[in-house]
Amino acid sequence: MWWLDVETILGGILFLAIFAGIFWFWLAAGNMSAKKFKNNNPDAATIWIIGQRYIGVDIRKVDGKKPKKFGYGLITSPGGIYLLPGSHVLYIEHGNMDPAVYKDPEYKKIKFSEMGIAVEAGKDYILEYNEHPGQYALVEGKPEGK
Repeated sequence: MWWLDVETILGGILFLAIFAGIFWFWLAAGNMSAKKFKNNNPDAATIWIIGQRYIGVDIRKVDGKKPKKFGYGLITSPGGIYLLPGSHVLYIEHGNMDPAVYKDPEYKKIKFSEMGIAVEAGKDYILEYNEHPGQYALVEGKPEGK
């Protein structure tokens, strides 16, 4: 059996606290960047992504650039992106925690996909998806309670 002394335990706790602080700062910086974008572009459209149990999507890029994401790290609350009105191409990563799905070679081939969209100024949209990658729909509206 291994015995740990007080210095080792305190060092581990300090390391975890520093790591958690850096992670929290990274999340907060992302949310602040999106909020600043929305304040500077009040006519920006909002695309909401509502997490589902064991499956989810992440918009990795919009028109080849990093999107203005909000809601980083909020499991119980939907997140999403802000973008300017007009036509865009979303580069979407699909996630599925079911081993029967994510280990399938066909799933791996289509895990990343592109979706062309058009959004109007100031409108809210929900990105709908299911357990299969590439089957996305953009529906006008807001999540409940938003």
